[in-house]
Amino acid sequence: MAQAIGIDLGTTNSVVSFLRGGKPEIIPNRFGKNITPSAVFLPDSDSVIVGEPAKSRAEQYADKTFISVKRRMGTNYRRTVNDKEYAPEEISAMILRTLKKDAEEFLGEEVTQAVVTVPANFNSTERQATKIAGEIAGLEVLRVVNEPTAAALAYGHLNQLSQIVLVFDLGGGTFDISVVFAEGNMYDVLFSLGDNRLGGDDFNMHFLGYLVDHLKKEHGLDVSGDKNLLRKVRQEAVKAKHNLTKRETARIYIPEIGTSGGKRVDLDLTINREKFKEIVQPLLERIKQYAHKVVEELKQPKYTQRYADFLGEKLEKCDVILVGGESRVIAVQETLAQEFHGRMFSNINPDEVVAMGAAVQAGILTHHSDVRDIVLVDSTSLSLGTEVVGGGFSVIVPANTPLPVTRTQDYYTVHDNQTSVNVGVYQGESSIAKQNKLLGEFGLNGVPPRPSGQVPILLTYDLDANDILHVEARDKETGRRAEITIKGSQTIPQQEVERMKQEAAQMEQQNVETLRVNRLREKAESLIQESKAIQNMLSSVVHPDYLEKLDNAIKAIQAALRKSDVEEIDRCFYDLYHLIPDENAQEPSISMNVDSCGGFRANEWGRLEIRLLNQGQGAALQVQVTISGATKEKQTGAVAAVYPGSSQIIPLSICPVNPGNAVPISIMVEYQDEAGIPFLVKQEASLEVAYADQPISNATKTVISIGEIINHTGVGNVQSRQQVSGDNVVGSKVGDIVATRSNVSIGNETTPSMATEDTKMSSPKQQETICGKCQAFVPSGFAFCGKCGSKLALTCSNCGSEIPDGFQFCGKCGTKVGS
Repeated sequence: MAQAIGIDLGTTNSVVSFLRGGKPEIIPNRFGKNITPSAVFLPDSDSVIVGEPAKSRAEQYADKTFISVKRRMGTNYRRTVNDKEYAPEEISAMILRTLKKDAEEFLGEEVTQAVVTVPANFNSTERQATKIAGEIAGLEVLRVVNEPTAAALAYGHLNQLSQIVLVFDLGGGTFDISVVFAEGNMYDVLFSLGDNRLGGDDFNMHFLGYLVDHLKKEHGLDVSGDKNLLRKVRQEAVKAKHNLTKRETARIYIPEIGTSGGKRVDLDLTINREKFKEIVQPLLERIKQYAHKVVEELKQPKYTQRYADFLGEKLEKCDVILVGGESRVIAVQETLAQEFHGRMFSNINPDEVVAMGAAVQAGILTHHSDVRDIVLVDSTSLSLGTEVVGGGFSVIVPANTPLPVTRTQDYYTVHDNQTSVNVGVYQGESSIAKQNKLLGEFGLNGVPPRPSGQVPILLTYDLDANDILHVEARDKETGRRAEITIKGSQTIPQQEVERMKQEAAQMEQQNVETLRVNRLREKAESLIQESKAIQNMLSSVVHPDYLEKLDNAIKAIQAALRKSDVEEIDRCFYDLYHLIPDENAQEPSISMNVDSCGGFRANEWGRLEIRLLNQGQGAALQVQVTISGATKEKQTGAVAAVYPGSSQIIPLSICPVNPGNAVPISIMVEYQDEAGIPFLVKQEASLEVAYADQPISNATKTVISIGEIINHTGVGNVQSRQQVSGDNVVGSKVGDIVATRSNVSIGNETTPSMATEDTKMSSPKQQETICGKCQAFVPSGFAFCGKCGSKLALTCSNCGSEIPDGFQFCGKCGTKVGS
């Protein structure tokens, strides 16, 4: 019988394994390496290059190279290369076909069967897409297995594990923590938490950002706009990160990286583990938050009641398995140890352990002689799930899931002030619930009335080895619950199972279209409500042009809904969607301090210094300050960006036309967040201006009074327009400049603050800069993606790639901007 293999189809790298002598072994590729980069290069319409040769061409031929395509599996993403359109499944199939050929050359026989792994949080569409990719590659995919399950299976096959295993998987592009219940030969993922935007690439980018900032601060050399220098620095950063997993310090050295002030600049820096930990601390905090969520979830009664003997007070009875190359980082292991107190296993190469577990699973399914003593547990014959808005079937327990199994999933109310929820329990493979078999239904009452989407309902399906299905719905806010028990859900004749599967397959295309229309309409109507709320919330602070765009987009999608034009609804939906700020993004918070180097006389030029401070978490970009009013002409100053924790001073000269105690001026601050949302804040102010023939007292400065005098620093008596409680407002004779320093914050309120208060406005949360090519995190201000070399922001006229404002060349095709 031909050998079945196990494949870890990874975001960044892929690995293939097989069983020999009862133990899993890694199959090297044609270059003798155990790991094959998940990269595909298409030089022309007839050629395909996979692996390291493709990865090495990613920067030079970015428009013809695919990387991190796993993140696109199961989506409508399409990309045209060499006049041909490719789907993610086709590109993944090219990777799988290469792994298959490498395995065949190594084993000396044809390979037709494989077990392929996927992240635990992959949905049924993503899993099906993975299976399709395998079939395109000429493989019979015996099973699509969760990566944490495979890792636990590999360790369990070679080690004696506890019954509750925590699988920590930190790869190149994704991160998750899965809790696996291991009993005998059965491995069941109880739940998983994770972040598809956190991985080794993000550690590399944070380290790279630190080194680029070091060069700028210490040597005055800015390499962020040079993709070749950026690549060199990134390579050294990655090498140093790897070295720090083996020793306490690592040296970063690049001779003659550039020149600054006519002098040669070398990058020569020694980093220790503590410093590296400080650099990547924001990422470690995110990991710690997820680890803490796992700990808190395991304290829930549904786990403590069933698994109390296997947990311990501080999870000291739970083993921790390290998976993914980034789990080697010492700072990551130390962070995990703070939350998890059990044994930590890393004796199997974390880059290879998932593939090894897949090989064990392949041996089990093919009854391999080396694992003949392992019993294959029963599994569900058809998927189990519930009906959701639009009539769709939401799968909670997929078909072929080993028994016993417990699955939980969060759902939300769909109507405002909804006080009850009806739960239908369905079984089948159709994407429309009512085309499947209804096993039972029940209601949950007493749900607190809230706006739609605000009340989470936790649905738990528990199917035991005796074919008893227990379904529970729980309102997470009040703790109210309802439940139903169904027996014999799996006692369906095989002929009936096959008939249901065939009917579902025949109807799938029509069902997909029906559901797409229903869901699109629901999503569109929900987005309209969200957009109107944002309009009201931001109307006083965002730029009128943005409000007009938002309003036009709302009107367009409303018109499409009235016409029931599906394609138009789809287009208008995404037009509107891309205008909405990301509620989970970081945000800038700008405050302003206005001061003068002296006073002002009528018809004479004087100098103002405006200091902008960003106290938020995100960058404020394209910042512009304009002063207008009773002056000879409008004056404008600008800075490219104000980064978090930094400040910028903008000097402006103005010439008041007339003297007086209240010469009106207007201060306008404009900026964008990283998502491109423009903000406009106007504030009326006034100046105390001396007559042309009167001196300006040395003891006084300019009054910049934003509705009131905030802090007074002068001497003598003064006639003030407004007495501020608590301030000792004094000056000299009438006509002199009053000494004042005013701190003005741009805040949620644009009205003046009291004497000791700041007014703040936080802009809508903005998105982290994500490379449109490979989806890697890129620190604000970088010109190129440190992972794939792609430029950001503006659109290249040749290849359509995005390029930042002010840069000269496209990072993908090298085309000069404007050519």
